[in-house]
Amino acid sequence: MMNTDPLIRQVMERVPAWLPQHPGKGDIVISSRIRLARNLHGFPFPLNASPTVRGEVANAFFDAMEATENGDWLRLAMEPLNDLSVALLFERKLISREFLTREPGRFLVLASDPRLSVMINEEDHFRMQYCRSDGNLMASWTELSEFESRLQKILNFSYLPERGYITSCPSNLGTGIRASVMMHLPALRILDRLKTLKTAFANMGMTARGLNGEGTDIIGNLYQISNQSTLGESEEDIIRRLLAVVADIEQEERNAREELLSGDNLIRLSDCCARAYGNLKYCYQIASSEALNLLSLLRLGCDCGFFPDIPVKELNRMLLLSLPAHLAYRAGRELSPEERAAGRAALFREFLSNPAPGEGNGTVRE
Repeated sequence: MMNTDPLIRQVMERVPAWLPQHPGKGDIVISSRIRLARNLHGFPFPLNASPTVRGEVANAFFDAMEATENGDWLRLAMEPLNDLSVALLFERKLISREFLTREPGRFLVLASDPRLSVMINEEDHFRMQYCRSDGNLMASWTELSEFESRLQKILNFSYLPERGYITSCPSNLGTGIRASVMMHLPALRILDRLKTLKTAFANMGMTARGLNGEGTDIIGNLYQISNQSTLGESEEDIIRRLLAVVADIEQEERNAREELLSGDNLIRLSDCCARAYGNLKYCYQIASSEALNLLSLLRLGCDCGFFPDIPVKELNRMLLLSLPAHLAYRAGRELSPEERAAGRAALFREFLSNPAPGEGNGTVRE
């Protein structure tokens, strides 16, 4: 049996906050997230701080949290975790790529509400985030803002009236807010219209990233649309601008789907989705990136009514369970690339042979 931290096992029994449990047919917005960067006044940024100083920062946060917050919180020290544990946290979108290095003094703190979490001593002292499996960014901002306000009554965050909140990276200076919406855009990809669209919303101060955020490729036709600037606007204005862009993109995707469902394009669309179904159902080895791309087309087919017996909720679950660390966790041991490819294929064959909703909702047990 694989050695995993007991706290990691608790995390794996939670439903990931970004994974839709009640998706609607044709949903284009998958999830959304608000992230705030904050730093303590008088302390060096984490990348320039000693382990002792990072420990002092963490303890200040824990003291403030105990004074202001109720409920059960999980506190995970990153340094002692093994490679599989941190990979699981990354695949569940609880930590950033930067946090994979497990430097001393780094912690992940998880609220009893699975949507709220904090990375301590990442690029900034505190990276607070609130995720949800819909596009309601304003609701997320309300929750996260109230949490930050409670902490700020005790913690002295670095702030300059003319600059706003001080952050390690100048691009986060000001509000320190990063708002993002994950969207599924297969029709625009098929019609090759995303390049023009990306240029348009880049001119509006927005950017597009892959499933795992900054520096990652686009796979599974999943795009994270987020604000680029954090200075000179209020948090609410930044969120409103992002939501306006998201609404435009969503309408473009719906128009593209209607176009694919008409005339000669229908044959093209049907062929793409049917091939994806066949490849997933009958494969015996499949890589992660190929699997996510095929799942995207299968989901598009479900949205268009081609596969009425396949629940979209289960496709969301397959997306998570087919990721490398989750395959290893379910197997109870480290897997070679070949074993992962075979295990992933077996997962899809079993699912598509009996696609009715099974047990589980994104929770994973060894």
